Amino acid sequence: MALLFLISMVSGLVVGVILFVVVGRFDPPSESDLARAPWTAWLVLAAGISGTAGFAFAVLSGVDSYLLMAPSISLPAAGIVLAAGRLRAGDRRWPVWAGATFALVPAAFWLVFLIGEVFGPPH
Repeated sequence: MALLFLISMVSGLVVGVILFVVVGRFDPPSESDLARAPWTAWLVLAAGISGTAGFAFAVLSGVDSYLLMAPSISLPAAGIVLAAGRLRAGDRRWPVWAGATFALVPAAFWLVFLIGEVFGPPH
């Protein structure tokens, strides 16, 4: 099971890096229009909210299925990578910060869960 969690986390990180590289070329942050956030900032927010909603659904549904948990692992990882890229590019708008905050909650849970699965006692 730990291997599946690791695969989901790595796939989310890879998707985040790919989206950051591809999307970052088409939507550089502009200082001229500070009121309107670029669509990549909204992409960060969407990834964070989707990951948190998937996490809540997976936890509250009571169904022990990896297919329900996989999006709640990979979407926050992608959201964190995208948020880090946008922040590094100088985009400090609220959708980036909110998306990063939303994505950190399930990502932190799954990271602690993965560490417990790998280094914890066998069950």
